[in-house]
Amino acid sequence: MTDYRSILHTVAENPGSTADEIEAISEGEDAQMLLEEATSNDDVVCVNDRYWIVRKGEFGYHEYDHPES
Repeated sequence: MTDYRSILHTVAENPGSTADEIEAISEGEDAQMLLEEATSNDDVVCVNDRYWIVRKGEFGYHEYDHPES
């Protein structure tokens, strides 16, 4: 899995996390750069410095059972 895909999975598994929290979970990947790329690709949204995955494709609601917000 690429670092980019890994960061997407981390965000999907930890909705509402900050960049610092995601970086701690992702174990050394350049989380901030990857989050910026994911945000510009519309794969992740950032609101109030917290990140959520965009629910599409493999990250649809059927894959992760977090409540809609």
